[in-house]
This record gives sequence, structure tokens and C-alpha cells, in this order.
Amino acid sequence: MLPLVLSSDSHVFEPPDLWQTRIDKAFRNRAPRIERIDGGDHVVVEADQILSGIGLISNAGARFEAPETISAQGRFEDVLRGGYDPEQHLDDMALDGVAGEVLYPSQGLFYFKVADTPLMSAIFRAYNDWLAEFCRTDPTRLKGVAMINLDDVRDGIKELERAARLGLSGAMITEYPAEDRRYDQPEYEPFWAAAAALDLPLSLHTATRRRPRNTARRQQPRDQGVLSGIVDVRHDLLRCLRSSSAPDIGDRGVRAGMGAERAHLHGLHLPRAPRGSDLPVQGRHEAQRFLSP
Repeated sequence: MLPLVLSSDSHVFEPPDLWQTRIDKAFRNRAPRIERIDGGDHVVVEADQILSGIGLISNAGARFEAPETISAQGRFEDVLRGGYDPEQHLDDMALDGVAGEVLYPSQGLFYFKVADTPLMSAIFRAYNDWLAEFCRTDPTRLKGVAMINLDDVRDGIKELERAARLGLSGAMITEYPAEDRRYDQPEYEPFWAAAAALDLPLSLHTATRRRPRNTARRQQPRDQGVLSGIVDVRHDLLRCLRSSSAPDIGDRGVRAGMGAERAHLHGLHLPRAPRGSDLPVQGRHEAQRFLSP
């Protein structure tokens, strides 16, 4: 009998008109969009702020089959339809032998860089609405993770509560907040308590820093800087949870790469795992927190 395979880190690919059609009208002229520039599609926000090309977030499977083709350049018409069509997504899961998936954004990862707090919150609300609809196609197998902005903790709690009402299964917050607002600060206590009360696991995903890294980290090799950030944030959370008034939050999932942290502490380099190698064991344990009834 084949092992039960659960993916703890799958991604949707947001349709190009998502924010143009769904964001609050007050933000529509500043909403994220995809623009073709020099033959490639790019994620653009505000009047002309280019956040990234879509190539690196739209090459599903390429690193296993044709890694030499990976480029920051990409076009939406080349994105696999399962990224934004839930019925096709379920067919792709059946083809891959995956029983259930925890779903994160693709373009959405870049929007933690948006400086304007109300705009960022509006972007996240529109995405959460769309993701909830996507997951309703098969809510037992598709478990969406809401995007939450914690620049304003009260507003973040409201969106967390709304995400729970929408049927989303967890929430992601920035992997690294501003230096003067790290996660061991007491201002976050009501948010941890709300997540515990709602029984929603919280997740930290790479590439979601709220502010650029400080100068010292930028001087480190790329992987070293990313992993040291993971260590810093996990230590902040551990300090917070030891004194938290919401002790249940200690049982909630925080996806930030424990293996990566151990490797960093021992000065190791992390090779890329072969396709699917961690899914039956490590991926299953992480995903079960989201996929359990």
C-alpha cells in the first residue's frame, strides 16, 4: 500500500486579475497587477513599483526536469493551469499521488514588501477571499493559509477571525517583522491568544520579510542570512511563548524550517532534497496539523 502523502507547502498561482477585480475600490488604482515588460511578466504594485518577475514563482517542476530553464523571466500563459484553477489543481494532485495540500500564495509572498499598511491589508483581504473560494472546491483536501498583516495587531486579529469564518485552515505572518517590533514584544499577545482560541496554526514562510534585512545580514551569504533570520524569529517566539497568556499557542504549527535551523547552528549547507523525499514523513507531520478535521 502506498504511503499517505500530504504536502505541507504547496502553492497556488494567483490569477492576474485577482486584485484588479477583488480589492476594495479605494485601492483599485494601486492594486497589484501583472505587466509585460521586455517580453516577461512582472508583478507591479502602486503606480510603477516592480516587485519581481514571475519566472521564479511559475516554473513548477522545472528544477527537477530542466533546471537550466529557470529564469526570472516568465509569462502567465506558461503557468500551469492547476495553479489558479481548483478543478485542474485536484487533477494534478491525483496525478502526483498527493492526498491533501496546505496552500500558500506565490505572488502574495512579495506583498509583504508593500510599505503602505492599509494597502497591504487590502491586498491580503482580497487574496484570502479568493483562496477560500479556491479551497471550497474540495475543503477536505485543500487547506488554505490566510495572509495576515500585523502592522496593526487589532486589524490583524479581525482578519484572522474573518479567515476562520471563511473556512481557511491557518494563517501566515511575516517571517521577520521590523526590528523594533520583533515577535517577543507584548503587543502581539492578543494575536497569539486569538490564534489559540480559533485553533488556527500560524506559519512563517520564507521570502516574507516585512522590512529589508539589516546591513550586517546583507553582508552574509544569501542562505546564511536567511537561516540566521529563522533562528532569530524562532527564538523570539520561544521567549514569547514561555511567558504567554495563551499557552495553547505553543501547540500550534509554525512552519519555519526546523531542519534549516539545525543546519545553520552547525554551520552546514543545505542541499536541495529530491522531489517528494520529505513528504511521507516530515511533510506529513507538518501538514496533519492543518488537514486534521
